[in-house]
Amino acid sequence: MDMSDATEGASFWQSHIAAWQQSGLTQKAYCEQQELRYSTFGYWVRKLRRAAEPATKKKGRALCR
Repeated sequence: MDMSDATEGASFWQSHIAAWQQSGLTQKAYCEQQELRYSTFGYWVRKLRRAAEPATKKKGRALCR
């Protein structure tokens, strides 16, 4: 996967996550409605949340491993 594929993937999931948050549905219900894999959706929710964390939180989490 090249960088443009990764960027497109992140953009795709960011838009779905925003739509899910506005929907009021559970993650599972949203995924069923949109025909998305629930496990993949959850992966991207975690991945994008971690990317948005402040740098100080990321350092603390790395020390706990």
